[in-house]
Amino acid sequence: MRGGVLHSAHDVAEGGVAVALAECALASGLGATVTGVDDLFGEGPGAFVVSGPAEAMSAFGAAARVIGEVGGDALTIDGVLSVPLVDLERAHTTGLAALLE
Repeated sequence: MRGGVLHSAHDVAEGGVAVALAECALASGLGATVTGVDDLFGEGPGAFVVSGPAEAMSAFGAAARVIGEVGGDALTIDGVLSVPLVDLERAHTTGLAALLE
C-alpha cells in the first residue's frame, strides 16, 4: 500500500471476506465480481482482501489467490448474492431494517 502498487487492502478479522469486500466496495465506490470463496464469513488474523494490478498480485505467489475483479456498480458473489452499491450503501447507513421496507 505504501509503495502505491496495491489499490486497497482490508483484513478479514471482523466479518470475514464478505464484510471486507463490502467495506472495500463502499470505500472505493467500485463494485466487484467474486467467485470461488468457500467461507464468506470466516474470521481470522493474517488474512487480507487486496486489489491492484495483476503484476502486483503475482508478487504474493502461492500465498495469494485471485478471487475476482474490481469494477461495476454492484458487489456480486457468485451463487450467493448480487447487491447494487446504492443498496449496499443504504443498508450500511440505515441498517438492515431499511431493506425490509
